[in-house]
Amino acid sequence: MNSQKLIRMIWKKYPKKGQETWDRCGLQIGKLKSETKRVMVCLDYDSQMCEKAKAIKPDLIITHHPFIFGTRMAILNSDEYKSRVTAITENDLHSCVYSFHTCFDNARYGMNEILAHRLNLENIYIPDNCPSMRIGNLQHEMPLDEFTQYAIDSLGVTYGLLVEGNSRPINKVGIIGGGASRDYIFAQKEKCDIYISGDMAHHTRRDILERHFNYLDIPHEVERVFIKQIVKDIKSLDSSIEIFSFDHEIEAQVVCKKTKI
Repeated sequence: MNSQKLIRMIWKKYPKKGQETWDRCGLQIGKLKSETKRVMVCLDYDSQMCEKAKAIKPDLIITHHPFIFGTRMAILNSDEYKSRVTAITENDLHSCVYSFHTCFDNARYGMNEILAHRLNLENIYIPDNCPSMRIGNLQHEMPLDEFTQYAIDSLGVTYGLLVEGNSRPINKVGIIGGGASRDYIFAQKEKCDIYISGDMAHHTRRDILERHFNYLDIPHEVERVFIKQIVKDIKSLDSSIEIFSFDHEIEAQVVCKKTKI
């Protein structure tokens, strides 16, 4: 399939209008080829994935997170590692890197919708002023401790850090995969019993406790659902394309028990 056609078809499912203003989706490295026969899919493109690409020789590398945040020239001039990886990808592999990030996250059938369904939430909706978030109700309410373990198991992560602001049963849940802990305020305004996200900072934790709200911090790598979904999308668009997917975060994880903060 023509590379540009393949990308356009993926954009139809995860529209560009869903991109956050601070984000940089789209082409990261190289140029799209006229023909795509081999595709590599991963969360992040880095030196480890570059080594994988050397063996595969993909025509197209699709990632969730952008390789470059900011001005390309400024990043490559100041970051030796990214400059080296870019040179290898363009000059040796003759490949390109394309990212969908928040376009995928915010889409109707994207990241956060998938995560909400993994929790088996019902009556799922998007709150005003927070297009990433999905809110829904559990099939039956649970005690906070029981829900914490249920969420960890359902989302396929190895740990969760619970900020316990109150001990009320959990029914209404808000979630954003990745690092959106500061958006807890939208979940609280919607009268959620708990909000789930990641990358919580100290001051955010203090603010949540001051508001007597419940928050579950989970690893950013919960976003690995991107890999499986994009592979599925490509197969549905052109079954002849050879796809190689990698989840290199699994190797770096340490299994931990749930922890209360």
